[in-house]
Amino acid sequence: MLDPAIAARARLLMGVAAHALSDKTTAWAGFRQARIFDPDLAWESGFSLDARPIFDAAGAELANTSARSLVVVPPPMAVALHIDGRPATPDPDGIALVPGSHLVQLGEQQQLTLEVEVGADLDSTLVIPAAVPPEAVSWPADAELRPALEAVLTSALDRGTIAWFAIGESVWRFEIGSGAWELFATSGERLPLLARIRWGAALGDLLTASARGTS
Repeated sequence: MLDPAIAARARLLMGVAAHALSDKTTAWAGFRQARIFDPDLAWESGFSLDARPIFDAAGAELANTSARSLVVVPPPMAVALHIDGRPATPDPDGIALVPGSHLVQLGEQQQLTLEVEVGADLDSTLVIPAAVPPEAVSWPADAELRPALEAVLTSALDRGTIAWFAIGESVWRFEIGSGAWELFATSGERLPLLARIRWGAALGDLLTASARGTS
């Protein structure tokens, strides 16, 4: 797990080194990132005072920057979520972050670490297919969870692809890019002919693809 204090000091040192080489752009970026990891980071007395104004300016810029929202899809349920080394709680409306680079980590032991760039003009959505739990196959029947599955499918499959979900005696259909879910049958109902034809075609394509993959 990322230690924000260590990460902040590493970026601080990067900024100091860049300033010593007269690279003020890289120094600014290092100081800014250091303050993202640790907003309360203090300047160290052993460093050159010539670099201090850039460090202070980077902190002031962050303090006066409006946060944007980062929505994590699907919301991590069974694993821990950390952003920039600090625990974060998934929120359907997004997690408030200042624009810039952030490290998103999922899990405790076997971590998935992603670097995300949050823009200054628009809110961001981070889709993590690896975070989809096995029970997600039942999400089409849950109106609250369905959008999360839709976002994952849209990011992973080409527009126009048909995704089918059999949940008990119900069958759901979703066309990527359409935004519309169709329920073809519920418990005790017979699957309509058109749906049976489509289901059979989709199953046939799947079996054909599997056979090609094993030949």
